[in-house]
Amino acid sequence: MFLRARKKGSATILTLVSIAMFMMLYSMLSTTVEEQIFIRGISTNTSSADNVNFSLTVKKQDDVARFTVIIMTYKRNDLLRKVLNNFGQMDSVNRVILLWHNLDDPVPAFTYDLIEGRAKQFIVIRPRRNLLSNRLRLSQDLMTDAVLISDDDTLISEQDLLRAYAVWKWMPDRIMGFTCRAHRVLPDGSYDYLRTMFEGRYSILLPGPMLLHRKYFTAINKLPASVFKMVDHYNNCDDLAINFIVSIIIKDASGICIIPKKYVKIDNTAKKFAGLKADDKHYSNRTKCLNELTDIYGYMPLQYSDVFVSAVDQKPLKL
Repeated sequence: MFLRARKKGSATILTLVSIAMFMMLYSMLSTTVEEQIFIRGISTNTSSADNVNFSLTVKKQDDVARFTVIIMTYKRNDLLRKVLNNFGQMDSVNRVILLWHNLDDPVPAFTYDLIEGRAKQFIVIRPRRNLLSNRLRLSQDLMTDAVLISDDDTLISEQDLLRAYAVWKWMPDRIMGFTCRAHRVLPDGSYDYLRTMFEGRYSILLPGPMLLHRKYFTAINKLPASVFKMVDHYNNCDDLAINFIVSIIIKDASGICIIPKKYVKIDNTAKKFAGLKADDKHYSNRTKCLNELTDIYGYMPLQYSDVFVSAVDQKPLKL
């Protein structure tokens, strides 16, 4: 794994001490050798940056990594089958919470076979209404500490999740995300949502998937009513609301960008519902959400980061 840090204007930096603690954490968490990783830390709070290189072994966690996966689905059973099959095969997945938004349809038997049939807990929630904000209203009592919010159109490898989990154990107050985006300030002082990063930095982690601590669901459940109303009005932006509340609580960038090795979006294979991004207004609505959230909270809490984590044998990230 390659970890690069170059955070400017923030108290969160990677130092010799923090990297050493990270190495110790790996040795405590691991049992079975999986891959070699490489960590590089750059601290920019000194006149001359410290470049520190370490080589160590990433190992597969056996009784430590236990994810709760949250999946919300609507009219995409073909994709759901693939996603559940992927998570169902992972030893590190403890339980799956499925938000079933096909309100008039029964939950198909294959969902139970793919999860319960593999000795995992399966919780099916059938909301009364098809609202995107239902994903924000879940109780942390249903979850393990490590919660993975995933869209129903994403396939990712278990090794990528374990790599994110190791970093998350080191920084449990942060979101770990595999899809990174950014906002920017426009000349008139308003904010614009970008489909990419901004000058090599990001400020938003998307649920494709995102890993966070279950404790945040207490704060998420208590979001202002205006936030829930906004999410349901645009049928969008629940992930932005999560990034906002995490940044507000920790007063820093909301998370860390993990560059996956095996990651596939399968939304283009959907037979019925193409997904929220197929809406022509998807990105313009996200810009509206950024500005409405800023108005609700009275300021813009999102901060930029350029910390990236990847495997040593991956190609360098093109910024």
